[in-house]
Amino acid sequence: TAKSGLPARRSVAETTGHWDKLEAGLAATYRFALQHGFSTRQADLAGWSAIAPAVEAVLGGRQSVEAALSEAQQAANAQAGTQAPARASATPFVVATPRPEPAAGEVKIEFAAHDWNALKEAYDELADAFHELHPEIHVAVKRPNYAQGYQTITLAWLAGQGDCFSYFYPLTDEPEPALLSLDPLLEADPAFSTDDFYPSILAPFYREGKLWALPAEAYPRVMYYNKDLFDAAGVASPAPGWTLDDFAQAAAQLSTGEGTARQYGYAPTPPWDDVWFFLGQQGVPLAADPDVPLADSNNAEAIRWYVDLRRAGITPEYELGEPGAYDDELYHRDHELWRALISRGKVAMWSGFPGEGDWWSAAPRDLNVAFVEMPHGPGQVAELHLSGYYISSQTEHPEACWEWIEFLSSQASTIQAIPARRAVARSDVYRQQMGEAADVYLAAVEGSQQVIDWAGFYWDSYQGRIVRAVVLARQGEDVEQALRQVQDQGEE
Repeated sequence: TAKSGLPARRSVAETTGHWDKLEAGLAATYRFALQHGFSTRQADLAGWSAIAPAVEAVLGGRQSVEAALSEAQQAANAQAGTQAPARASATPFVVATPRPEPAAGEVKIEFAAHDWNALKEAYDELADAFHELHPEIHVAVKRPNYAQGYQTITLAWLAGQGDCFSYFYPLTDEPEPALLSLDPLLEADPAFSTDDFYPSILAPFYREGKLWALPAEAYPRVMYYNKDLFDAAGVASPAPGWTLDDFAQAAAQLSTGEGTARQYGYAPTPPWDDVWFFLGQQGVPLAADPDVPLADSNNAEAIRWYVDLRRAGITPEYELGEPGAYDDELYHRDHELWRALISRGKVAMWSGFPGEGDWWSAAPRDLNVAFVEMPHGPGQVAELHLSGYYISSQTEHPEACWEWIEFLSSQASTIQAIPARRAVARSDVYRQQMGEAADVYLAAVEGSQQVIDWAGFYWDSYQGRIVRAVVLARQGEDVEQALRQVQDQGEE
């Protein structure tokens, strides 16, 4: 049976009769491709950097073909005038200096960093600085081995990757045997205190009264907004300290048009992954409270407020239909719709987590986008994506690992959002790294009393019933009746 590819040498293709073995029409297609094709790995694809944005603008419906090509031509001309032809260089090829091996008598520990690819240089510099403070400890920073795929990642698996590690991964309800409780190490180090950590970031790393990791940092849910849409409507942009009422008013003002010309004031990330932030921010308990029945009037008012966003046409309708539901095909179609609406300038506001790239922000580079803290409410809730420093229960050097992660927790150079420690947040290094974004990030934790750990917030029976009431209300059920119905189901 002939392979569908082609041998690299003409003589092999001819002598083996390869062309004759191809399916009808495929040989002609291959011959045309060989005569007219090019390698996408060429470094000097003239004009591609100019034409690519034009293609995106046309496909996104933001420019006509003629206007996009005109701009691309101008960019290509400017590029051609500034780029010198490639030539051979006598400059030697520079490779990374190998990391030093531990000296005799030094304790060596391996630290598996989930963000090693982006922050390798910063980690190497910190390892050198740590070695100067602790010459008896050699830290080898490494990337976890993801060869078997990201779906295999668990805390137990990560604990097998090194003596200690960092990761965006939630603790389960039960302590993980592969992890070492930090309590004995904390008790043996009276000079170290957890008082400097933001309580809302520290608390999720406790289970059964024990501390299982030192918090590293947190990514907060923030509100992105299209500045041009706000300016065109004469609506003031969201400002620090804005409230749920400010959000609802702006979203209503920016929801205009009909049909395909509809502009939405707000688009939740499918499938309504913001539902618990908005309910919690209005005072709905994040966990079951024996003193607050499900049919509580405040719960009803919060659900009514959330459902009315859709009833008023402020948010788009998704195929998936229900918060908490999941269907892989519908989920991806809803995400494509969400991204397309934002890309075409049809959404004024949407929420997400910074630092996760365009998957979260969903904004093409040519949109005039900014972000601000999420709106404030009586619930004083922050929704965070947390990372921590863990120690494997299998390590032979727990004390050395403790010294290292304690040191890491006091450094700013690997922080990309909110540092877990107040002292780091106040440092000049952190402020210089983050710029104006620092105030947005810190507002999420400094004004919060409750935290939704985005990765570890599992919907239990109580939370599932609250969401079921939201679904029933969206389907037209009276909100109070919906809450009484799910409350009765829980009591059966």
